[in-house]
Amino acid sequence: MATKPFLSQIAVPVGTTTGDVYYPQTSLLMHFNGANGSTTMTDSSKNNASVTVIGNAQISTAQSKFAGSSLYLDGSGDRLTTPSRAEFGISSGNFTIECWVYPTTTTATGFISKRANSSVAYGPICIDLSSLTPTILVSTTGSSWAIINGASSTALTLNACNHF
Repeated sequence: MATKPFLSQIAVPVGTTTGDVYYPQTSLLMHFNGANGSTTMTDSSKNNASVTVIGNAQISTAQSKFAGSSLYLDGSGDRLTTPSRAEFGISSGNFTIECWVYPTTTTATGFISKRANSSVAYGPICIDLSSLTPTILVSTTGSSWAIINGASSTALTLNACNHF
């Protein structure tokens, strides 16, 4: 298993976010900063991806890990979408999906997914949060979870900020 090098071991390219050596490789960076109820979502990566709110997804100041606000999804058809981009491609190389979540129910599903559109059941990747256990599903066929079907990580804690 590869380990991340120390900051002192890496030459930080000019024009990056200070102290974050991985920023140049970040494809989407969502801080969810803003006023309570706002539906303006900003990608803070160098790609400046356009993000669209579906349902009543919104910024909330009720819970946050950083900066006093976060994304609130009530579990009833809320989601964010962004057009497909080359930077979102998942290939044979290494990649990381990282986030903080504050689950308030054990029934969340399809938390992060990449699909051609909302009617496609199987995309290249889906991270499901059912039963508070992040489960990774990966498909190359578009008709089944053909590569990884249920690789899971440590269970999340209900009503608390969790990092995965």
